[in-house]
Amino acid sequence: MYGRLNYNYGDKYLFTATVRRDGSSRFGADHKWGIFPSAAASWRISQEEFYHSDILTDLKLRVSYGITGNQEIGNYNSLNTLGASTNGYLVGGEKVTIVLPQQYSNPDIKWEQTAQTDIGLDFGFFNGRIHGSIDYYYKKTTDLLLFVAVPSPSLITSQIANVGSVKNQGIEIDLGFGVLRTKDFSWDVNLNFSRNKNELISLSNDKWTGENMKVAPCQGQGLSGSYAQLVIPGQPLGTFYGKKFIGIVDGKEQFANNGESEIIGCAQPDFTYGISTTLRYKNWSLSMNLRGSVGNDVYNCTANNLSYLNNLPGRNVLKEAVTAGVNREEAKVFSSRFIEDGSFLRMDNLSLGYDFSFKPLRITRARVFVSGQNLFTITGYSGLDPEVNSEVSRTGVAPMGIDYLSYPKARTFTMGINVSF
Repeated sequence: MYGRLNYNYGDKYLFTATVRRDGSSRFGADHKWGIFPSAAASWRISQEEFYHSDILTDLKLRVSYGITGNQEIGNYNSLNTLGASTNGYLVGGEKVTIVLPQQYSNPDIKWEQTAQTDIGLDFGFFNGRIHGSIDYYYKKTTDLLLFVAVPSPSLITSQIANVGSVKNQGIEIDLGFGVLRTKDFSWDVNLNFSRNKNELISLSNDKWTGENMKVAPCQGQGLSGSYAQLVIPGQPLGTFYGKKFIGIVDGKEQFANNGESEIIGCAQPDFTYGISTTLRYKNWSLSMNLRGSVGNDVYNCTANNLSYLNNLPGRNVLKEAVTAGVNREEAKVFSSRFIEDGSFLRMDNLSLGYDFSFKPLRITRARVFVSGQNLFTITGYSGLDPEVNSEVSRTGVAPMGIDYLSYPKARTFTMGINVSF
């Protein structure tokens, strides 16, 4: 259920308010419903009588606040569930199936909530020839829906609960330029930039106190029981935690700090950006979109599995496994050796088209085009694709920046024609 109010005065003062009441059967009996309000106001300063400028011809200030809910935890997580074990007992010569608890009930589970404040400024120069917006936001998520450890002894090792909070704050900038305008030719360029700072505030609630949580289990033979990331207050989500690799001596991997685990990277980027441009000449048009990320780390779990000679014989290994100088007896270890810079620049789309009409067939408008998606990626990452989030946790939610046997994005070419009569 929801209600909305809109108010507009003179196209200068605009106000919107919304209240939603959402229900979900995924939560406990007394917590199925959540109320989520939001409000936004804007002031078009350039419409005021006192405002006069032939350069900055459009100026608008925006402020908004709202709360949203998250229920993406799968079904039946608030209930006791049972499951048949693969093991059993022989009774009278027949195998009897064992039914064991799969999950304990949690009647207190409820909506995860995110409150966000946004302050923005829209502007235009020279009647829109140059235009853009700048936004600052602050988001705080409370009652995080996370899997927490169940105290031993217990048949169940973890269950989902509302624990802790996390914050995000950052800035987003969009700029558009009408670079050139003539009778037959035009050139437009759009740029965007985004920087976000993520930080976990707490991992506790009134029933459960947590200092940290190991997430993103390493996959592959020899890496069982290892985790790639640590969720810890004061650090961003996606923090890689493990041994710091410093080299190979006499066939053995060497690690700093006596082999003790430490923070060795982060999957969160320093910033992301995008560039798009469109050129038109008479009936021809050419458009291009590029997108990039800077400063994000990727755990190459695929390389971690294939960089040791103890895979041989019978299994594939990388060339580096032969040339790195690691002894055949060395066991697989998760370390910063396999944490790589995942920064990239990707050509998302390039499209060339021609518009025309053909009156004898009553074709009022037709467009012939050829386009390509994912044409190239510039990166120093050694894997197939730096833009990866492999689902290694078996929870349905993929940890950030994990590459495990990921299939790369396809490069696609398309030709076609659109016709209007």
